[in-house]
Amino acid sequence: MHISITESSAEPLHRQIYSQVRSYILSGKIGEGEPLQSIRKQAKELRVSVITVKKAYETLEAEGLIYARVGKGYFVNKISDSSKENMALDDLESAVSPLIDKALSEGINKSKILETLKNILESK
Repeated sequence: MHISITESSAEPLHRQIYSQVRSYILSGKIGEGEPLQSIRKQAKELRVSVITVKKAYETLEAEGLIYARVGKGYFVNKISDSSKENMALDDLESAVSPLIDKALSEGINKSKILETLKNILESK
């Protein structure tokens, strides 16, 4: 698992770490029971504070994506494929909904929005 952070990003460092680890888990690139890099090692590698990594891991733990074992570290939780998909779809909806609202308020009709979304998907 490779995490890359950008100091100049508007997104806080702990959110960048959280988002990337979350993507690895939801995509299945890291699976059930796999250990995450220790907080200290991850902090050293990314050149951030231990608190930054801890905050990211705690957020993942609060979501139920990982769990801590005292003295052992953090591990990926068992998550069904449907739960992973639902989490990803919830994120998609949260990200896209405000953009659709904005487009509608600017006078773009629903069929044009749908056509635009289809074109974007087809280009991927």
